[in-house]
Amino acid sequence: LLIAEVDVVGTFANTTLNGVDYTEISALTTAGISMDLLGLARLGFGLGPRFRVLIDDAGKAQVIASDNSTVNTWENFGDAFAKSPVAYRATVDFNLGSLMLGLNYTLDTQYTFENAQEVNKLFEADLDDSKFGVSLLFSLF
Repeated sequence: LLIAEVDVVGTFANTTLNGVDYTEISALTTAGISMDLLGLARLGFGLGPRFRVLIDDAGKAQVIASDNSTVNTWENFGDAFAKSPVAYRATVDFNLGSLMLGLNYTLDTQYTFENAQEVNKLFEADLDDSKFGVSLLFSLF
């Protein structure tokens, strides 16, 4: 059984851009499918834009586009959406009763919605910049 799903994943990191240190907050919003495997595990795959916000030591924040330029205003969410790189995210979640232990793999591509006609960039990615992650989800009810 395949189920459509929407995920939002946030990460925090320290990064340096043009010699300046920043705190990076990244949000990956994906839409995709997941498949239950006999109630023991769930496999999922999705893709969507990854938004990056860099905050300097003075607290000034800026939204970063796929080419490391800044998006002009906070109010223009559409601009940030169009210029953010599209990423793939693959997950496997293991059902442990009221807990789920998840493993995920995220890979940014060179594709952006701003240049939607460049579909070949969906298959251009820097494998060295991919990320593995672990999650622990629990159910209250």
